[in-house]
Amino acid sequence: EADLPLSSVLDAFTEMSKFYEKKMPAEVFKTHFKPSLDALVSQLLDIQKEYVAEEKSPRPVLSEVTFEPEPDSRTLTPLLVDITTMGDKLPGVAAWNKKA
Repeated sequence: EADLPLSSVLDAFTEMSKFYEKKMPAEVFKTHFKPSLDALVSQLLDIQKEYVAEEKSPRPVLSEVTFEPEPDSRTLTPLLVDITTMGDKLPGVAAWNKKA
């Protein structure tokens, strides 16, 4: 969520890898650090591929979303509870209660 290009992150990982290759014992670098870093880079590239594919897929236009003829009671219940518990504090509720 940092809005940082992946190429910048990968460049930073490359430089970090070069730094640690010089500073770490060769065996530790080759058996622990490098494989872990390569796995992380692979995961980031996979995530980027999924993101690009998702961005290319068409999204439904609001006007194309079908109308729900019989609303789900789970969506109406909280609204009705709010209306009945708020009483006259909500605009128009008093007039609505008089009609009922």
